[in-house]
Amino acid sequence: MNYDIVTDETPSEVELEEDSPDTEGGLSEEELRRLQEAKDRQVERNNLRRKLKLITPAVMLSAGAVISIYTYLRGYLLGDFLVIVFGTLLLFFGIGLLIEYLVVHFVRVNWLREDIRREERGRVREEEERRRLAEELRLRQEREASGAEPAGEMSEEELAAYAEGLTTAKADFQKTYQEK
Repeated sequence: MNYDIVTDETPSEVELEEDSPDTEGGLSEEELRRLQEAKDRQVERNNLRRKLKLITPAVMLSAGAVISIYTYLRGYLLGDFLVIVFGTLLLFFGIGLLIEYLVVHFVRVNWLREDIRREERGRVREEEERRRLAEELRLRQEREASGAEPAGEMSEEELAAYAEGLTTAKADFQKTYQEK
């Protein structure tokens, strides 16, 4: 995945997947759900990128506002006032960039961890499905080898007895319901 926080111009993998001709139709519900989750994650990440870009200006302007109010109240001359405020803005621009860099770094690390966990869960699910199918195949082969009827299928005699039991139960229910 693309973890570049700074630029939003490059198309995401989700957008590329949507535009590819082989994903036009025939997607299973699971694939559609995963695609929707990927879109949602991409939207959340893009929103977070925009917010993180505001860290540097917020730090710089906040410090500039505090310093300009302080210098105004202290009665500094205009030349000194401008130099102090400009120097403060430059200093806190650097501090804001450092803070933004650290936050972006930790966000990237968290995104990577999240993606790794998601991939691991997917692998575990696939492995469980593979095991379940293998067990199902083994049981089916054992039944075929032993000549037993597949589970869930009834012989004609069992079906007749079951139908008779249902008819009797229905008649009993109707008697009970009519009496009340």
